[in-house]
Amino acid sequence: MHQAVVSTQSTGIASKQLIDIIIEAHARGVKVRCISDNQDMDGAVLRSLRSQGIVIRFDKSDYLMHHKFVVVDNKMVLTGSYNFSRGGMGVNRENIIMVHSRHIVSAYLKEFQDMWDLYGTKKFSYNFRKGIVYEGTG
Repeated sequence: MHQAVVSTQSTGIASKQLIDIIIEAHARGVKVRCISDNQDMDGAVLRSLRSQGIVIRFDKSDYLMHHKFVVVDNKMVLTGSYNFSRGGMGVNRENIIMVHSRHIVSAYLKEFQDMWDLYGTKKFSYNFRKGIVYEGTG
Protein backbone atom coordinates (compact mmCIF):
# COMPACT_ATOMS: atom_id res chain seq x y z
CA MET A 1 0.00 0.00 0.00
CA HIS A 2 1.36 3.39 -1.00
CA GLN A 3 -1.55 5.73 -0.32
CA ALA A 4 -4.76 5.55 1.66
CA VAL A 5 -7.46 8.17 1.94
CA VAL A 6 -10.10 7.64 4.57
CA SER A 7 -13.41 9.42 4.92
CA THR A 8 -15.50 8.34 7.87
CA GLN A 9 -17.53 9.46 10.81
CA SER A 10 -15.17 10.20 13.68
CA THR A 11 -16.80 7.65 15.92
CA GLY A 12 -16.45 5.14 13.08
CA ILE A 13 -12.78 4.32 13.61
CA ALA A 14 -13.06 2.65 16.96
CA SER A 15 -11.28 -0.61 16.30
CA LYS A 16 -7.86 -0.77 17.99
CA GLN A 17 -6.75 -3.21 15.30
CA LEU A 18 -7.69 -0.80 12.51
CA ILE A 19 -6.07 2.15 14.28
CA ASP A 20 -2.86 0.14 14.62
CA ILE A 21 -2.96 -0.81 10.91
CA ILE A 22 -3.37 2.85 9.91
CA ILE A 23 -0.52 3.95 12.19
CA GLU A 24 1.77 1.13 11.00
CA ALA A 25 1.06 1.98 7.35
CA HIS A 26 1.86 5.64 8.03
CA ALA A 27 5.09 4.65 9.80
CA ARG A 28 6.11 2.65 6.69
CA GLY A 29 5.74 5.78 4.60
CA VAL A 30 2.23 5.24 3.29
CA LYS A 31 0.60 8.61 2.63
CA VAL A 32 -2.51 8.54 4.85
CA ARG A 33 -5.08 11.35 4.83
CA CYS A 34 -8.32 11.26 6.80
CA ILE A 35 -11.48 13.33 6.78
CA SER A 36 -13.80 12.92 9.72
CA ASP A 37 -17.00 14.31 11.07
CA ASN A 38 -16.54 17.04 13.65
CA GLN A 39 -18.53 15.32 16.41
CA ASP A 40 -15.42 13.98 18.10
CA MET A 41 -12.59 16.27 16.94
CA ASP A 42 -10.74 15.81 20.21
CA GLY A 43 -11.64 12.16 20.78
CA ALA A 44 -9.01 9.62 21.77
CA VAL A 45 -8.98 7.79 18.43
CA LEU A 46 -8.35 10.89 16.35
CA ARG A 47 -5.87 12.25 18.91
CA SER A 48 -3.98 8.96 18.59
CA LEU A 49 -3.83 9.21 14.80
CA ARG A 50 -2.85 12.89 14.86
CA SER A 51 -0.13 12.24 17.47
CA GLN A 52 1.52 9.93 14.92
CA GLY A 53 1.54 12.68 12.29
CA ILE A 54 -1.49 11.55 10.31
CA VAL A 55 -3.27 14.55 8.85
CA ILE A 56 -6.98 14.70 9.62
CA ARG A 57 -9.39 17.34 8.42
CA PHE A 58 -12.87 17.82 9.81
CA ASP A 59 -16.07 18.80 8.06
CA LYS A 60 -16.93 21.35 10.80
CA SER A 61 -20.48 21.71 9.55
CA ASP A 62 -23.78 21.48 11.34
CA TYR A 63 -24.58 18.30 9.45
CA LEU A 64 -23.38 14.73 9.82
CA MET A 65 -20.57 13.70 7.48
CA HIS A 66 -21.76 10.15 6.97
CA HIS A 67 -19.29 8.86 4.39
CA LYS A 68 -17.62 5.56 5.11
CA PHE A 69 -15.01 4.82 2.47
CA VAL A 70 -11.33 4.14 2.03
CA VAL A 71 -9.39 4.54 -1.21
CA VAL A 72 -6.19 2.48 -1.40
CA ASP A 73 -3.39 3.30 -3.86
CA ASN A 74 -5.85 5.07 -6.19
CA LYS A 75 -6.88 1.57 -7.34
CA MET A 76 -9.44 0.25 -4.87
CA VAL A 77 -12.36 1.57 -2.82
CA LEU A 78 -13.79 0.00 0.32
CA THR A 79 -17.28 1.35 0.95
CA GLY A 80 -20.69 0.43 2.28
CA SER A 81 -22.76 0.76 5.40
CA TYR A 82 -19.89 -0.72 7.38
CA ASN A 83 -18.78 1.33 10.38
CA PHE A 84 -15.11 0.92 11.20
CA SER A 85 -15.93 0.13 14.82
CA ARG A 86 -16.00 -2.76 17.23
CA GLY A 87 -19.71 -3.19 16.56
CA GLY A 88 -19.19 -3.06 12.83
CA MET A 89 -16.50 -5.70 13.04
CA GLY A 90 -18.63 -8.37 14.61
CA VAL A 91 -22.00 -7.43 16.06
CA ASN A 92 -23.89 -5.18 13.66
CA ARG A 93 -25.39 -6.23 10.37
CA GLU A 94 -23.42 -4.12 7.96
CA ASN A 95 -21.87 -4.46 4.54
CA ILE A 96 -18.68 -3.45 2.83
CA ILE A 97 -17.66 -3.90 -0.77
CA MET A 98 -14.27 -3.76 -2.45
CA VAL A 99 -14.38 -2.02 -5.84
CA HIS A 100 -11.57 -2.07 -8.39
CA SER A 101 -13.34 -0.09 -11.14
CA ARG A 102 -11.17 2.80 -12.34
CA HIS A 103 -14.28 4.90 -12.97
CA ILE A 104 -15.70 4.36 -9.46
CA VAL A 105 -12.33 4.82 -7.75
CA SER A 106 -11.93 8.09 -9.64
CA ALA A 107 -15.34 9.31 -8.44
CA TYR A 108 -14.48 8.54 -4.81
CA LEU A 109 -11.09 10.23 -5.15
CA LYS A 110 -12.78 13.32 -6.55
CA GLU A 111 -15.27 13.39 -3.66
CA PHE A 112 -12.43 13.01 -1.18
CA GLN A 113 -10.31 15.71 -2.82
CA ASP A 114 -13.27 18.11 -3.02
CA MET A 115 -13.89 17.67 0.71
CA TRP A 116 -10.16 17.85 1.49
CA ASP A 117 -9.89 21.16 -0.33
CA LEU A 118 -13.06 22.59 1.21
CA TYR A 119 -12.21 21.58 4.77
CA GLY A 120 -8.67 22.93 4.45
CA THR A 121 -9.91 26.48 4.01
CA LYS A 122 -11.43 28.94 6.43
CA LYS A 123 -14.65 28.44 4.49
CA PHE A 124 -15.63 25.47 6.55
CA SER A 125 -19.34 25.27 7.22
CA TYR A 126 -21.41 24.15 4.26
CA ASN A 127 -25.19 24.18 4.23
CA PHE A 128 -26.06 21.43 1.74
CA ARG A 129 -29.72 22.40 1.55
CA LYS A 130 -28.92 25.96 0.55
CA GLY A 131 -25.55 25.38 -1.12
CA ILE A 132 -23.91 28.05 1.01
CA VAL A 133 -20.39 28.02 2.38
CA TYR A 134 -20.14 30.05 5.58
CA GLU A 135 -16.95 31.86 6.54
CA GLY A 136 -15.35 31.00 9.85
CA THR A 137 -12.09 30.56 11.65
CA GLY A 138 -12.65 26.89 12.36
